[in-house]
Amino acid sequence: MIRFFDKKDKYAAISLWKEAFGDNEKTISTFLDRFGEDMLVADEENTVVSMLTLFPVKIRDKRGRYVYAVATKKEFRDKGFAGSLIEYAKRFIEKNDENFLTILPQSDSLYGFYAKFGFSELKCVKRIDITVSFAEDSNIKAKKITALEYYEYRKGYFADKKYVEWSAEMFNFFEKIYAGCYLKLSNGGKDIGYAFCYSDDDKVVISELLTVGEETEILSEIGRFFGKKHIVGVKESENGERFAMIYPKELNGCYFGIGMN
Repeated sequence: MIRFFDKKDKYAAISLWKEAFGDNEKTISTFLDRFGEDMLVADEENTVVSMLTLFPVKIRDKRGRYVYAVATKKEFRDKGFAGSLIEYAKRFIEKNDENFLTILPQSDSLYGFYAKFGFSELKCVKRIDITVSFAEDSNIKAKKITALEYYEYRKGYFADKKYVEWSAEMFNFFEKIYAGCYLKLSNGGKDIGYAFCYSDDDKVVISELLTVGEETEILSEIGRFFGKKHIVGVKESENGERFAMIYPKELNGCYFGIGMN
C-alpha cells in the first residue's frame, strides 16, 4: 500500500534512511519532523519498505514537486516499489492540479530508470572541478548575505526564464543542513555574482553559481574566502550538461540548479 507518512512510521523511516544515505539519527529525525507530511511511503505488511519526499516547488505560475530521497530497503529492491511511488506521485500531482515533478538523479544509471516513467533531462548547468590560485590583489570581493537576500536576487536573475523556484523557507533550510553560506561577489561596488557554497573536507562545494562577471576570478575569490583551492560544483548554463530531470517532458526547457542531494 502506498500512502503518506504517519508519525508511527518514524522509527522505520529513520532506519531505512540510515541504511540508504548514512545520515545520523538526529538529522533524519529533524527532517521528518519538518517535512514528514510531504513523504510518501510504500507499506508492505505494516513495514515501510520504500519512501520518497515531495517538496513543493514552482515554475512561474505552475506548481509542482521536487522528488527527494528515493530509497528502498535492501531486501525489497528490484521489486518495483520505487517505481510504484513515482507513479503514485504522478497521479497525486494530477489529482491536486499540480503540473510537474522534478528530480536530481544521483547516478548515471538513474537517468535511464526515471526516463521509463516519462522524465526527460534538464541540461542546465556547467560542472566545475578546478584548482584555483588565490588572487590577493583582485578587486573582486565575497561577502556573506542572508538566505532571503539570495532568494530575492535569484528571482530577479531568472525573471525572464523558466526555472524551478523554491520557497524562501527552503533556502534557510539549505543553509542549515549543509552548514553553508550565501555569497555576493562584487567588483568595485558592482554585483557580478551570487553563490551558495559549503566546505567539504579539502574542497569548496558550490551548489549554485549565478554570474554576470568573470567566472575564473569569481572562483578564485570563493576559494580565497574559504581558504581552499579545490572547488567543485555547478554553474547555471543554458543548454549545458544534464543535471536533473523533469516530468512531463513539455517543461524540459527550464533550469534546475540548487537542490538537495
